[in-house]
Amino acid sequence: MIDVCLITVVSPQPNSSMADSFIAQPPLGIAYIASVLIKNGYSVELIDMNLRSMSIQYLEKVIKIKKPRIVGLSALTESSNNAIRLSHLIKKIDKNIFIVLGGSHFSFLDRDVLNHSTIDFVVRNEGEYTFLELCNTIFKNKNNYENILGLTYKNNDTIIRNRPRPLIKDLDSLPFPSRNLYFLEEYNIPAGIITSRGCPNQCIFCSAGAFSGGRYRMRSAENVFEEIKMLYDYGYNFIFFQDDTLTVDINRLNRILDLIIVNKLKIAWLCESRVDIEDKEIFKKMSEAGCIGLQFGIESGSQEILDKVNKNITLDEIMESLSAAVKYNLTPICSFMIGHWLDTPQTIDDSISFAIKVQKEFLCQSLFSISTPLPGTRLYNKIEEYGCKLISDNFDRYDMITPVMETKYLNANQIRWYFFKAVNELSKNTPKELISLLTLKKSLPEKLKSVYNYDDTLI
Repeated sequence: MIDVCLITVVSPQPNSSMADSFIAQPPLGIAYIASVLIKNGYSVELIDMNLRSMSIQYLEKVIKIKKPRIVGLSALTESSNNAIRLSHLIKKIDKNIFIVLGGSHFSFLDRDVLNHSTIDFVVRNEGEYTFLELCNTIFKNKNNYENILGLTYKNNDTIIRNRPRPLIKDLDSLPFPSRNLYFLEEYNIPAGIITSRGCPNQCIFCSAGAFSGGRYRMRSAENVFEEIKMLYDYGYNFIFFQDDTLTVDINRLNRILDLIIVNKLKIAWLCESRVDIEDKEIFKKMSEAGCIGLQFGIESGSQEILDKVNKNITLDEIMESLSAAVKYNLTPICSFMIGHWLDTPQTIDDSISFAIKVQKEFLCQSLFSISTPLPGTRLYNKIEEYGCKLISDNFDRYDMITPVMETKYLNANQIRWYFFKAVNELSKNTPKELISLLTLKKSLPEKLKSVYNYDDTLI
């Protein structure tokens, strides 16, 4: 018997499972919730349905044998419909289980999803303490949910949306995520760390800023290093920093790097960054501290488009940062989008040409996706003002490689054609010397298998 089962829902799209085979990492969001619940006396099971060993049959066995009283489902937009499908399956097994949804998608569409009879609650935005208070209420059989901040729920046929919960000010106060509840040996990159929450930027296609209330909060350098050291002592020598942008605060980053260098940790790591870093010498220090590569969100090779999507970077800044990164032996990954609200055939060709250029000149891996109006983004909320229209409301298709929006200048077929063109042109122009950071395998250290307890009896 367990109190709570937290599940990361898989996307219905086959390309997602293929991507996960390269860059799979343990989902840390619900692992943080698990840690807070465990600290407060609750028993928790974590299930990541993205793993190949996971199946509907496995999930059914967990529900039937361990009989959780609460099941939480965390989903992205493209996996949100699967969360609804799983809720029906779980309620069929036991109608008395409380179903809770969380994540950015459901935070923005909480009222809509509660129209489904199988959904009991939506935990909006940061979930640690909202979920804890919900558990306290359910397990004490109080049934008074009106004072739980950040919760949306049903009272008979009425949907009630409680006031928002203030963001956690002191992220250092949170216990480290409960990685030990995952099958870590099945992840390509088992050691991930989140050092901050939110994003200070206002790109119209990204919901990170809205999900965090437009605020950017950071853990202290000392708290971050404590987690790095813990993982290192367990035997990890490779870490992926999952922050939207690790390099926002250069002073804090410098302190983290100093701690790694002074303590002589022999680790390798990857992170995400922006190109508008004033002090490019930080790349040298990152390299000295073990960084081997970083991803830049470029989004377009047209300055006009960069300006229109509020990216607030220039093509010159892109070239300067890529040059500085490779100077200090950091391998860049550059991500681009096709189908921005003012994209034309010419601006897309500019992006493809620019992606090929930086791929050849800096031996960086360029990747393309399709601009997708995700709930919570300005593009989604004001889509008509941008002269665009949705052509599908089926969230199964919101996978970033399927056009679900038409723009003023491009219909869906044109967007799809240019996406295929970009992928094909990049493939044809890939330098033989290019090494993809996405395919590097980071296995679980042997000694961790005695530290972490795996319940594999149900597989």
